[in-house]
Amino acid sequence: MGTGALLAGGATLTKGYDLTEVPLFVRAGAVVPSTDVGAGATTLGGAMATVYAALTFTIYPGAAEGAGVAYEDDGVSDAYLIGRHAAVTCSYVHAKAGGGGRAGDGDKGGKAGGGKAGDGDGDGDGETDAATTTTVTLSRNGSFPQQGHTPRVYKVAIVSTMPPANVTARGRAVPHASSLAAVSAFGAHTGAAAGATAGAAGAATWWYDGPSMTLHISTEAIDLSSVAAHHAIEFTTIAPVDDAQLSGLKGVFAHANLAKDNLDMTRAEPGAHDTRGGAPAWSKWPSWRRHTRPPRAPQTAFEGLGLAF
Repeated sequence: MGTGALLAGGATLTKGYDLTEVPLFVRAGAVVPSTDVGAGATTLGGAMATVYAALTFTIYPGAAEGAGVAYEDDGVSDAYLIGRHAAVTCSYVHAKAGGGGRAGDGDKGGKAGGGKAGDGDGDGDGETDAATTTTVTLSRNGSFPQQGHTPRVYKVAIVSTMPPANVTARGRAVPHASSLAAVSAFGAHTGAAAGATAGAAGAATWWYDGPSMTLHISTEAIDLSSVAAHHAIEFTTIAPVDDAQLSGLKGVFAHANLAKDNLDMTRAEPGAHDTRGGAPAWSKWPSWRRHTRPPRAPQTAFEGLGLAF
């Protein structure tokens, strides 16, 4: 999924990869749970015997709905045999905003999607390019003594999607992490100090990473056992999400930025030696330093899509 390309199963793939890439293949529509074992960790044993301070669920493209489960127990005993374990489920459903017509119900689907009565095709889009609304639900089943009711941060990463127009959690608006400091705090929610960090950072937040075309959403520290039934997150994209059209676009951006980095190192990009102007001064910075610059408005239409020109 480094390129974000959707591939047909049952085939042999022969492909070259850059040294910075590690091939990773994921089932279409899968939800993969993960956690940060913490800096300096040399073995997984300690991490397995520690209650996760934060959980991340990564949602991959290719399906209209799906779910993933993170299993937990104390990691040191066989108490799971008598039911002392827990499972956190992350499920999602993609739907066209304004849709909802039943299969074969063309009139209702067409009207709901904004089209004329009778021109709906049964999926609620009414031949209009409605945006995509995604509902992500987090829930927990079971428990064990070490877990207790300690709140923790949950993060959701939606791969190969469009930027959201809005994000809500349990009906409340989730603010955008509009500064570099806020994004850094977002990343600090993983690891042993996640609970404290999340409490210091405050409410839930979200940010969109253009080059990887990934939407990141972080909850505040919550206790799913005390939340009524589930914790629901919903967002609507600024444009329709078509997996077929977005397939591979993430890789195009990544390879374009890699090529730009190579040009920067040799000062070979257009305008690099033009004293009258040309490329912005920051483009001549080393690649490691350029990533430390504060967020700003895109200088070109391409950069807004993830190309750092």
